[in-house]
Amino acid sequence: MAAAQDADPGLVARYWRLVPDEELAGCQVAQLVEATRSHLELARQRVPGELKLRPGTSVAGGTSLEIVTDDMPFLVDSVTSALSSRDIDLNLLVHPLVVVRRRPSGDLEEVRVGVEPEDAAPGDVVESWIRIEVDRIRAEADLERLCDDLTRVLDDVRAAVRDWPRMRTQALALADELGGAQLPVPDTDLTDAVELLRWLVDDHFTFLGYREYRLVTDGTGEELLQAVSGSGLGILRGGRPRPRVLSSMTAEAHARAMERRLLIITKANSRATVHRSAYLDYIGFKRFDANGDVVGEQRFLGLFSSAAYRTGVRDLPVVKRKVAEVVERSGLSPRSHSGKQLMEILETYPRDELFQITTDELHQAVMGVLRLAGRRQLRLFLRRDAYGRFISCLVYLPRDRFTTANRLRIQQILLAELNGIGVDYTTREDEDRAKLLFQRYAGALSDTYKNEHTPHEAVQDVAQLELLDEPGQLVMHVYRRRRAESDIRFKVLRFGTPIILSAVLPVLHSLGVRVTDERPYEVTRDDGIIYLYDFGLQLPPDARTITELRPDLENAFFAIWHGEAEVDGFNALALKAGITWREAVVLRAYAKYLRQAGTVFSQDYMETTLLQYPAIASKLVDLFTARFDLRLHLSATARSEWSKEMVAAINEALDEVTSLDQDRILRSFLHAIQATLRTSFFQRGEQGHAKSYTAFKLDPQSIPELPAPRPKFEIFVYSPRFEGVHLRFGAVARGGLRSRRPT
Repeated sequence: MAAAQDADPGLVARYWRLVPDEELAGCQVAQLVEATRSHLELARQRVPGELKLRPGTSVAGGTSLEIVTDDMPFLVDSVTSALSSRDIDLNLLVHPLVVVRRRPSGDLEEVRVGVEPEDAAPGDVVESWIRIEVDRIRAEADLERLCDDLTRVLDDVRAAVRDWPRMRTQALALADELGGAQLPVPDTDLTDAVELLRWLVDDHFTFLGYREYRLVTDGTGEELLQAVSGSGLGILRGGRPRPRVLSSMTAEAHARAMERRLLIITKANSRATVHRSAYLDYIGFKRFDANGDVVGEQRFLGLFSSAAYRTGVRDLPVVKRKVAEVVERSGLSPRSHSGKQLMEILETYPRDELFQITTDELHQAVMGVLRLAGRRQLRLFLRRDAYGRFISCLVYLPRDRFTTANRLRIQQILLAELNGIGVDYTTREDEDRAKLLFQRYAGALSDTYKNEHTPHEAVQDVAQLELLDEPGQLVMHVYRRRRAESDIRFKVLRFGTPIILSAVLPVLHSLGVRVTDERPYEVTRDDGIIYLYDFGLQLPPDARTITELRPDLENAFFAIWHGEAEVDGFNALALKAGITWREAVVLRAYAKYLRQAGTVFSQDYMETTLLQYPAIASKLVDLFTARFDLRLHLSATARSEWSKEMVAAINEALDEVTSLDQDRILRSFLHAIQATLRTSFFQRGEQGHAKSYTAFKLDPQSIPELPAPRPKFEIFVYSPRFEGVHLRFGAVARGGLRSRRPT
């Protein structure tokens, strides 16, 4: 087919027309044409309802994903959320809506380039062609997993969109049924339920799944909550879930499930794959028998829409009754200052919480917040989910104390104290916060900076600037600029004191990168000057992707700058071998020991050898970890077996080393690690940080490179500021530490 071989210029223009020009900077016209042609080839044959997905190579040299499917809501949101939840950065998104005509067999007959989707004629098909470009995914297994995940996500989107009308109809039918029902529940439950259902249908809820359940008893007398066959819609249509054993619930959750209350509003314990990656909103309606006992449930899963979050609390079903009761119990006049403050607190209270929280809990929380007025205090309000799956934590603190660093500390404390396994967070700040940031930085950033940065880049830098509040403090960030594969930038920001270029360049060079350019800026805030340095970096040809190496590069620079690691070639192993700067210390320390032991090879040659064979360097670190890291909680037998496997893998890799000298160097590292009896490397100081020095106890008899006479034991101590050796010729230690081995 000619159309599949040559992309029409009109199709190329339509394909790329909504992509911002800055995102295509550096792309050649031929590359854009080839990408369009490739997508056209994928669309050559497709029957209605079929999903086409194919990985490939991106315009910038990374990984691309091409998708062809029927146009429907939530496609782009769902795909980008799936990538974000897997920590995959999106470099480029192309999403043209294409009107086509196909033969009954699915063969592409015509691409109607000049026809807009809303003008499609009978017989035309509107398709979504989605092109995604991300950093290169090197492992085939990872790429295959990602494609499988995206296929599942897009299948869920199709299922939810297809059954959306039926789920809305089911909600309206249930509202009509409950409107005239006589149930053993409070009258407010019936009123709330009917109003809530009609409100949800009125575009306040994204219906994703529906299913009915009934309470049954098995042969052993065990109560089970069993799905009703054929009742599933949307994402709950497929499969038959295993019945839930009620006795497996906590006593509190079981009591809530069986109590004579109609509504269940909570969060499901699974995330949505459609629209956005958030925990699903679970809205259930219990079924009762003639005796007033719970016998089943009708369950809707979905997400509250943005319109729901914008609705005032006095207009929200279920919530408005709670709000009215809280205001009445407060005893405050709505016209008083405190009464108005109370309403402001309720209006800004998280909407998800308002639906799930009890009136008593809400009253206690908002009155506690009201008492904070005018006080610079931090307060925490906890609410345990009725079914024991979540703990909601509302933290109130002064605006000027809200920083990324403080948020991360709060999350770590909550996870540790509440034995959590994961945390989701949202933040809400007054508009004053945005105004404050604008006032703080609008004049602080120079015209040169503004001319050379996009608003998005400036926002990222402001986030880093906000972390600096003490003289001498340093932050940094490695990123790819404007989607260009080769334009890697490294920004260093320092409060109060400028950085000497001659001090930075050796650090970066030791990490194995080449500095191509440097752009300095000064950010003049009211509390002082922040010096911002923007370095262009050229990575080694075989370096890992920017996403993989970013934390290792940033952490290594920070450690070297603060004197925790030396400036030498071992640092480049962070980029080449995929080890951390702390793990590079292990190899550096053994190199220092071998130099003291009299090896004829220089440290530079040892560094070059390890960098030439990064896989062996990584395996040496793995062997050291396997033997001595007690955090692995391995039995002595398992540790020994793992160590033997690592030694065998290293010896196998050494067979590929062509240089005799380099073979001797690598084997000397292996022998030294095998001869090590104990180490302090994994110990932590009083503050929980790694110690600034490392000690090894070695068996000299097991190191063939050592000259005679060999002592019974050696203790070698290394730090960036000091190194020495203690020689023991007997079981009892005598003497002190020598800075050099005696000759």
